[in-house]
Amino acid sequence: MKPFLKFYFLFVLTLNSVSADVFYYPWEYNKVYNEKITLEIELDSLRTRYRNETENSKKEPLEFDSKIRSLEELLSREKEFRAKDNDLNIEKLKF
Repeated sequence: MKPFLKFYFLFVLTLNSVSADVFYYPWEYNKVYNEKITLEIELDSLRTRYRNETENSKKEPLEFDSKIRSLEELLSREKEFRAKDNDLNIEKLKF
């Protein structure tokens, strides 16, 4: 009966896929676990960085719009100043 049980056990092992963790040593588990923790930390930092970058990219168009508006206002003031300056120069030339 015992040889039959041994044979049956080996037969079942060959039919079913044996998980690799049966053959791991504790130091291998520690190494894999440390890599897992490291990758989780890196993933968290990348997610945070992605979130920050997307928030910043949403703010940039608003900043550019405000810069464009301020430059347009500055340009219009400069045009008004130049027009007044030209008028004064024309009046000086007439006299």
